[in-house]
Amino acid sequence: ILVSAAEDGLACIFDTSQPSEEEALKNILTVQSPIREVGFFGPQSEAIYVLTGSESLQLYHKDHTMCRQDFGLQFRRHLSHLVGANGNSIAPIEYLVDCHWDAPRQELLLLAGSANGDAGIFRVGEQDISLAHHLHGGHRGVLRAWNPLSTNVFATVGEDARLCEWNRLGKQ
Repeated sequence: ILVSAAEDGLACIFDTSQPSEEEALKNILTVQSPIREVGFFGPQSEAIYVLTGSESLQLYHKDHTMCRQDFGLQFRRHLSHLVGANGNSIAPIEYLVDCHWDAPRQELLLLAGSANGDAGIFRVGEQDISLAHHLHGGHRGVLRAWNPLSTNVFATVGEDARLCEWNRLGKQ
């Protein structure tokens, strides 16, 4: 299964084992906003997350066109509140980076940050979001990507030309 998305706000789901494009096209998700990132998650990779150019997050099932959850246009404000409510003194969340499925923990994780390099990793549930990890002191600018290296260790890269390695157990 392949998902292809673009700035036209459409995410197309294909079964690449089919011989023709017409037979391969299984579903089209209409997101109604330019799509910046898209990917699979869930125990069987049955769900799709979509990050939009308007900094929102939407969740879908790969076999259905209806959005399971749209976190809306106030999503960054909500994430900023979660970070601040935890006693952290970081700048407000200004952008979303990307999501990763943590298979051992069976959770979808979202990285979101501020222009000064602070960031948060959030657990995304179908109905709720919670702060999983606060990133502070590693970057001095916008984060652009992140990748898990093991169950508890991940790396981030940013516009500050830094590559940082983080430990989810709290050690940098």
